[in-house]
Amino acid sequence: MKKNITLKQKIILDELFNGVDEQTAAAKHKITMQTYRRWLGQSEFISELQYRIESAHRQSRILLARYRPLAAAKLIELMNNGEGETLRKACLDILSLPEKTNREQNNSNDNAVMKISNKKASQILRILAQD
Repeated sequence: MKKNITLKQKIILDELFNGVDEQTAAAKHKITMQTYRRWLGQSEFISELQYRIESAHRQSRILLARYRPLAAAKLIELMNNGEGETLRKACLDILSLPEKTNREQNNSNDNAVMKISNKKASQILRILAQD
């Protein structure tokens, strides 16, 4: 039978995922750091902590996926209209955008695929070579 975390443990985890650091959260709720460290050795507490971490990562990946096309469009705009250092940085950022995995590409209905012509790619490489 799975043992649940206590109300105090849940409150501490809520604090941690609302931007409060471990020591401040523990002190605020009159939990000693020794007790908090003991909790870190309990599988139930660690499981809940890990679940919340994975959930936060998933939420950030969803947010990034939602805004990645906009960011790419802005970088292209900077590349087309920029000068000097701004142009160079925009080109570097475009080249460092992570590619979708095969699974993401197969499941994607995204029509906003960023394609760079050979001419544009040559311009980017020329600008980078100047540095």
